[in-house]
Amino acid sequence: MQAQHTQFQANRMKAYGLLALVTGILSLFTYASILAHGGGTPRLTDVEAGPYRLFAWTSPEPLRAGEIHMTIAVTLPPTTSSGSDKQGANQSDTLTEAVTDVNVGVVFEPMVADDQSPSQLASAKVALMASVSEINPLYYEVDTELAFAGQWKATISVDGLLGTAEASFMSGVEPALLVNWSLVFGIVLLLVVIILYSRMRTRSERHNS
Repeated sequence: MQAQHTQFQANRMKAYGLLALVTGILSLFTYASILAHGGGTPRLTDVEAGPYRLFAWTSPEPLRAGEIHMTIAVTLPPTTSSGSDKQGANQSDTLTEAVTDVNVGVVFEPMVADDQSPSQLASAKVALMASVSEINPLYYEVDTELAFAGQWKATISVDGLLGTAEASFMSGVEPALLVNWSLVFGIVLLLVVIILYSRMRTRSERHNS
């Protein structure tokens, strides 16, 4: 009976250790996914653009030379619907409809940058099409790289059945970091999970011996 109890304890500790390892790995992937698809800093908020309204968020904060991410939402102008509540009183709700059947393009263009010639500014211009978000199909996303620090202009264009429109914003871009702290954090998290799992296995082996 004692041997069975000891074996049960060992198996339980192994299960807990394996669960901790899996949880840690999933957390790491979740963290990476958040970094890749997170909303970020608002750049456009309910900006009127032709028949549409535009929202845009960027990350990281602050923007730096190198990899950047932008999330975009396209909606129709809000409409008001009238109704009545359970007591019969009149009430109205403002409804906003997301637009998911348009083509969204983004252009990043450097306007001012130290030690950059006009030709270098022109060659650093980036134009690309946004894709539907893998996390939420109501949003569009773009990932790209900005060549250097300076003042950049981002222009978002929308082309759909209702027509075409665009809106833009300016943003400062700081120099690239020498250390990728997000990557460092992810590696540290993974190491912590591996250490905890190793300790649990060691304790399990001691109980089993």
